[in-house]
Order: sequence, then structure tokens, then C-alpha cells
Amino acid sequence: MMNRFFALLFLSLITLYVNAQTTFHFADSIRIKYQIPEIAFAVVSADSVFELQVLGVQRANTDYKAKYNDRFHIGSNTKAITAFIAALLVENKQITWDTRFLISSRIKA
Repeated sequence: MMNRFFALLFLSLITLYVNAQTTFHFADSIRIKYQIPEIAFAVVSADSVFELQVLGVQRANTDYKAKYNDRFHIGSNTKAITAFIAALLVENKQITWDTRFLISSRIKA
């Protein structure tokens, strides 16, 4: 019974390791193809972090290796953040997907 448990645990760890390597190589290939100096990603669920990686260099044309505590400028994410907040409000039944925002009095709904 104990041998079966350890065999199952070993196979599970191997599977996670292989999948992590696949994700790592996929992300790094995108970074290289589009000449992105540094990229960070995480694979998460509601209660677990399955993988956390930082790839590349901190600045283009340098050897400053990427680190886990590097900060990223998130760029223009206003629409994405607004959509996320709207989805949370829909999920909490505070609005619906048909709710209109900022309707001008001159525009007929």
C-alpha cells in the first residue's frame, strides 16, 4: 500500500515538473520571438500557486538577470480592469451584463 502511494506521488510530481517545463519553454519562446526583455507569469487556481516564473533580463541589452521582486509597469489596462470589476459586480448580482453606464441625457437609450 505504501509503495503504491509513493509511486503515485512520484508520478504526480513528474507530471507537474514536465508541465512546468512545457509552460516555461512556451513563455520563453514568446519572450524571445517578440524581443521582450523580461516576462513574469504564474499558473494559479483559487487556492494554489502551481508555477511562478520570471524569465529574461531586467533591461534590454544588459546582463541584469530578471528577479522575482522586479516591478512591472502595467501599461494601459483601464478597459481590462473595468471589465474585471463589471464581471465581479455581475457575479454579485449588483448589475447585469445589460447595465448601461454614463448615459448622456442627449443620447436616447
